Amino acid sequence: MSTQRILAIVEREMRKYLRSPVLVLLTTVLPLPQLVILGNSFGGKIQGARIALIDCGNGPEARRVRESLQSVEYDATTFELISYASEKQVERICGRGGSTA
Repeated sequence: MSTQRILAIVEREMRKYLRSPVLVLLTTVLPLPQLVILGNSFGGKIQGARIALIDCGNGPEARRVRESLQSVEYDATTFELISYASEKQVERICGRGGSTA
């Protein structure tokens, strides 16, 4: 199979993936509970994990994700949700060693 054909298949699958907001939501949010469950099952307590939320659209899906993460953050000390306006802001902060200031 040629490289061009493989890239065409990958491109087609990525387009399908990005067209489905539910699939994108599941692949970005579901790893968080897995992290908590696996962390607890191996005897460690995960606390204070920082999650950067970049809200580019402020649409209904983005609001639901933000609200669900905020409700979990409010009840547990497992993670800290930090909202940012752009990816450049996150890249600038991560370049400084990850401080949230």
